[in-house]
Amino acid sequence: MAYDFALFQLNELLPEAFKNSEFSDQELEQIRLGRRRKPLANIVQDGFYPLRGRRGVQMPITNLVRNREAIQFVNERLDNILPQLSKTRKEIVNRSLRKAFDEATRLGLHGIQFNDYLTSALNESLTKQLLGNATRIARTEGIAMAEYGKMVGAKKSGLLLEKQWLTQRDGLVRDAHILVDNQRRQMNSPFDVSGYKMDYPADYKYGAPIELIVNCRCTTIYHNKRIKV
Repeated sequence: MAYDFALFQLNELLPEAFKNSEFSDQELEQIRLGRRRKPLANIVQDGFYPLRGRRGVQMPITNLVRNREAIQFVNERLDNILPQLSKTRKEIVNRSLRKAFDEATRLGLHGIQFNDYLTSALNESLTKQLLGNATRIARTEGIAMAEYGKMVGAKKSGLLLEKQWLTQRDGLVRDAHILVDNQRRQMNSPFDVSGYKMDYPADYKYGAPIELIVNCRCTTIYHNKRIKV
């Protein structure tokens, strides 16, 4: 979704002459159709940018592998979820997680396939004692990294935006997240999830407990800020 957002802004803000030179007529038609409103469920499943899986597209967001902010973000997450990791092992897991995230995104994976890709990479970097946690870590940290990247991209866009919490809307959503579904906030205002502040799904920097975070499948979407008249 972070990549989707950046590509959508690229399409909206760049001069027409530049955009038209980069895409074929068929792709331009896909972009035109992609501007139409979509049901929220479709946005969660497919993303709102129609060419997200196109090979060779240069994404206008720095890869997490080379992103210093992302390195620090993942380190802080690992300090909390796996405090027993040595410094050397943490660096290995950090690098593996960020690399797998970038590769899975470039491949256009999402959902279970995305989680499985991260899990496979973590299996090679975690110690034997922690292998049983690989799937949980992949699901939870994959969501956190995606939501973090999306938030950074939204803030750097310079646009006046609001964020909205969105669940998968199926029988597996936990009660606390059902209650926050559709909740809308200003960019710098956290969501209220069962009395805990969260900037995005899987965020625990304000003290949200593990039961509100682990295996979360929610997402945030961004809208133009509503102006009161």
